[in-house]
Amino acid sequence: MGYEQRGTELAAEPSPQLARVSASPGRTARAVLARRLVVWGLVGLYAAFFALVTVLRHETFHSTTFDLVITDQALWNTLHGNLLGLTLEPDATLSDLGYHSELILLPIAPLYWLIPNVDVILILQSALLALGALPASWLAYARLRSNLAAIVFAIAYLLFPALQSANLFDFHAFTLAAPFLLFAFYYVDQRRYVAFTVAAVLAMSTRENVPLTIGLMGLYMLVLQRSWRPGLLTIGAAAGWFLLGTYAIVPAFNFHGQSWLWNRYAGMGGGPLQVIAFLIAHPERLLQAGPGLDNVRYLRQLLFPLGYLSLLHPASLLLLGPGLATNLLTDYEAMHLIETYHYAAGLVPLVVVSAICGAGVLAGLAGRLGEWPRRVAVWAICALVLGSSLTYHYYHGYTPLSPSFSLTWPGSHEEIGRRLTTSIPPDAAVSAQFNLGPHVSQRAQFSMFPAVGNSEYIFLDVATQPNSVGFWEGFHERIKEALARPDYGLVAAEDGFLLLRKGAPHRELPDEFFTFARAPQATPQHQLRLRFGDALELVGFDVQTSRDAKADLTLYWRALKPIERDLSLAVYLTDGKGKELGATAQPQPANFWYPTSRWRVGETVKVQTLDLPWDPRNEDFGLGVAVSAGRDPWDVSKRLPASVVEAAWQIGAAADGTIAEIVSFHNDRGLLTPWLPGRSRQLAPELAPLATFGGSAALLSYAVEPNPAQPGGEARVRLVWRVLRNPDAAYTTFVHALAPGPKVAAQKDSPPLGGRFPTTFWLPGDELADEYAMPLPADLAAGQYEVEIGLYDPKTGKRLPVVLADGTTSDHFVLPGKLQVGAK
Repeated sequence: MGYEQRGTELAAEPSPQLARVSASPGRTARAVLARRLVVWGLVGLYAAFFALVTVLRHETFHSTTFDLVITDQALWNTLHGNLLGLTLEPDATLSDLGYHSELILLPIAPLYWLIPNVDVILILQSALLALGALPASWLAYARLRSNLAAIVFAIAYLLFPALQSANLFDFHAFTLAAPFLLFAFYYVDQRRYVAFTVAAVLAMSTRENVPLTIGLMGLYMLVLQRSWRPGLLTIGAAAGWFLLGTYAIVPAFNFHGQSWLWNRYAGMGGGPLQVIAFLIAHPERLLQAGPGLDNVRYLRQLLFPLGYLSLLHPASLLLLGPGLATNLLTDYEAMHLIETYHYAAGLVPLVVVSAICGAGVLAGLAGRLGEWPRRVAVWAICALVLGSSLTYHYYHGYTPLSPSFSLTWPGSHEEIGRRLTTSIPPDAAVSAQFNLGPHVSQRAQFSMFPAVGNSEYIFLDVATQPNSVGFWEGFHERIKEALARPDYGLVAAEDGFLLLRKGAPHRELPDEFFTFARAPQATPQHQLRLRFGDALELVGFDVQTSRDAKADLTLYWRALKPIERDLSLAVYLTDGKGKELGATAQPQPANFWYPTSRWRVGETVKVQTLDLPWDPRNEDFGLGVAVSAGRDPWDVSKRLPASVVEAAWQIGAAADGTIAEIVSFHNDRGLLTPWLPGRSRQLAPELAPLATFGGSAALLSYAVEPNPAQPGGEARVRLVWRVLRNPDAAYTTFVHALAPGPKVAAQKDSPPLGGRFPTTFWLPGDELADEYAMPLPADLAAGQYEVEIGLYDPKTGKRLPVVLADGTTSDHFVLPGKLQVGAK
């Protein structure tokens, strides 16, 4: 096929004969074949990888009722005579069509005749998304006349994190718009309007708002290509489809007369036409983000993976308009996330299209100088796109190319869950919690717990159910309420799973229910002995980091003696320097269901945090733990004292030593690197002790600065300690400047190292540099002052005995040097 030049628009893929290249025809043909094989290989690799990852996500109970159940139950019901039937929100709709006009589900439904398993649509979604790399490569080849560019833009499409997140977040018909829109624009570019019609119909059938983008493609044909009839027909058909889906199909199936999703556009009207009218009257709203939301950041993240090349071709960039308006005008925060959910899926193909067109503009300008400048420009464009794509993917991607990638394989817990799901009769009505729903949704009646309705069975898993403020607050209390219902009894309780049946007898939770909280063979990533009070030890922990600076802990506890009361095990967000910033207000599942009063002496109890409720953004931070006799994590008076018995790293403290900061994190744009600070050793190994304090610590050296000091200023006293054994209490250091008499002329009392490393956190062999800023009175007379130091128990005021180098004893130590104070 030849190409024809229309201004800056290349209408078709250039043939090797017409392209001004120096390669022979045979070599060119081999290069084209190699390019096609590479692109198809990339398509297959993406499809296989994300099919595996999405299926594993489902099999490990990470898929969700909203939204995988919506599609799964709708397809299952369609094959059983109920058109896209749903029972999730019976007060709003009894069909998926009451949410969106997702007509593409109708031709997908027959797949359930062949394979009645939710995995089939997860695999289908991965395969269809992968196919979008084909039109991306074709368009890049047509615009840039480069096999390399065709491969690079295919890679950039497949590596786009927004596409991958949509792929991983359950199944959505709207996500399928991504490849169809790419095919549609490529066929517009090639003026293959019949093929375009097929792709456009498929794209518009994914959701009622996609026709707005197809309508803009019709405008593109009309204005830039001067294709009047195809352009006008496309605009008319797209407008009709949009109105049909928005004002006929969805209202016909939604009991409120329209989708409740329009509530996400507060203050702008109750429907799409009202929103359009509002924007015409208030155009400034287009530039305003919702409270706490950043539209500029959204656009930067959207355009960066393709090197901002989209900005060079405004005509194709305008295709992003409807999708951007949909996501940026709402006050619903999830729609402002490029990744995590599926809302940006329809924008990805348009960014790729506009970037390719922008690259074509650059290559065309360079081509005016000759073929070699054009080639150099294309190579530079490829380097820019590949570099931008890989850089952004490193921080935001969902493959092993990003450090945040992780893959979880099913284990014994998941095997128990699968066994319990198969024990539920297929015709029984079921209520299940958020992450169990997709495993029991292929039935006529399904509800998401805590909604129960007329369900015969209730299926729950306390081990994977978060218990935190916000959406999940009080959820475990609702589970306890379900267990206490007189009309439901316990059928099975194992490893945190609960299966209740209407009419079954009541019984106590069996011992096998609590195995999710026990870890008899535990081998923590980080082992230590951190004691709280005299009955409880933290013996280790695992760290789980994920995207967007999220971190969770698996804490391994051990009871040293019977614990008669239920203690709260709280986790704290810190600034990494001993200041607490946040705390878990609700007990974690294991602590909730298996409280400390049930613990057996010597057994290892595993307490796993789930979705810790804070977002440190781009700051470094730490995580600490504390044990409290009360429920309020901020009531310091209820916390048990903490002490370090063994640890291979330096553990810091917060809140007067009641919070142990066990791990810190370096935060690199949302990528977390755990950091365990090394123990302080060998600061002054050659020095003999000047004095020992209570047999626990030795003073190796000191310094007093400035010398002379000034009245009204301060004297900084620096002490270097060597720890001889674990101190038995949290001691306070006193530093006194003594006038003749002796009389205390100035003083500073403080926990060592400002309370960051109290003596209960000191370990034998540590050498610690400790500084005290002693304020000097403004009327302090000039002269020389002795400086004495010591340690005392703040609870009793009793000082530790001091053994001097000559063997004599005292309750303090006078530094050999003196503090010189100058005249005012």
